Amino acid sequence: MKENILGIIFAIICIFFFYSINKSMDYLFKLQAEQKDIMLSDRATIKAVAKQLAIKEQAQLESLKLEKNLEVFGDISCGKCHNSSELALPLRNIELNEAIKIVRFGNERSIAGGMPQYKSINNGKDAWISDSGLKGRLEALYTKEFLSTALDRNYRIIGVQ
Repeated sequence: MKENILGIIFAIICIFFFYSINKSMDYLFKLQAEQKDIMLSDRATIKAVAKQLAIKEQAQLESLKLEKNLEVFGDISCGKCHNSSELALPLRNIELNEAIKIVRFGNERSIAGGMPQYKSINNGKDAWISDSGLKGRLEALYTKEFLSTALDRNYRIIGVQ
């Protein structure tokens, strides 16, 4: 009889033990699910904040680019057109030499937009800018920082597929 009572007590203890382990596991799974939900929510919040910061940073960079265009071109005829955020240089992510060729000889888009072809010497009748003056001004604008705000070679926004 003593053995039966001990067996029953042992069985009750085992049942209680397995029941408490089962409840603990349920609680842990519930906590894990809650933590995962919190983590996903935090990740979404972080992405949204990062996107807002990137937009704000991009706007500040665009503003700086426009200010730099006004500073660089303010005293010459280039400043008459390159005075808005839509026309602030660099427009496209191109090399400095290609930009110089566009100023000197034009391209389909610049000619269609009405941009004159600037000569390297003053002949008294055509728009002109010296080679050193043009290169110095464009070097101030075609920086890695400002090129990140430019369109790609095909006039698509960089970073957007």
